Amino acid sequence: MEIPMTSIRIALVDDEPDFRQPVARYLRKRGMTMHEVGSIEALQPLLLEFAPNIILLDVGLPGKNGLDALKRLREESKAGVIMVTARGRLEERIEGLDRGADSIFANR
Repeated sequence: MEIPMTSIRIALVDDEPDFRQPVARYLRKRGMTMHEVGSIEALQPLLLEFAPNIILLDVGLPGKNGLDALKRLREESKAGVIMVTARGRLEERIEGLDRGADSIFANR
């Protein structure tokens, strides 16, 4: 008996379309179900209707940044959170993990 594969649902939160769109396109081609938004505020309604398995979250968002949003995301969603950042300092990585990120991806 074959077990049906379900697509991994990913929410990509990044304010830079030049980064967000190619990443989303790449993951879609590999069978992921993607929704992409440019801010934490745009992510909030998506959490209810889409229920992502994974949230790829930019650290340096305008308005409420990714680090500040982590606590609330942990309360509102069961999704794993991978922080995506152009910042590579060890202190920033540790801060992300301390605030509740499951992993940090530093795009250097």
